[in-house]
Amino acid sequence: DYDFRGMAWEKKGDLIMAIEDFSKAINLAPRVASYYQQRGTAWSRMGDRIRAIKDLSQAIERAPSEPSYYTIRGYYLRQQGHMAKACEDFREACVLGVCDEMKYCH
Repeated sequence: DYDFRGMAWEKKGDLIMAIEDFSKAINLAPRVASYYQQRGTAWSRMGDRIRAIKDLSQAIERAPSEPSYYTIRGYYLRQQGHMAKACEDFREACVLGVCDEMKYCH
């Protein structure tokens, strides 16, 4: 499975190979939200927060009731300086039961 291979590459620190395998997993099963989240995390680790945010948005589109996707995207948005948008995601995660990041929002 490409997703497991991607995770193995990511663990080894080869983020380019991880992204390639996560992309292959997405091509084979484009409805699986976790593949987008995994690739988004790899993009973030490479410093590409824009692609990371796009992938987390895709994950949310596919699994809108998963609070961790909102939390992760909110974290990336916060790193980009978009606090208002980040707080929107943190609030949505809180509605879904995970309120850890609300401390950043007033």
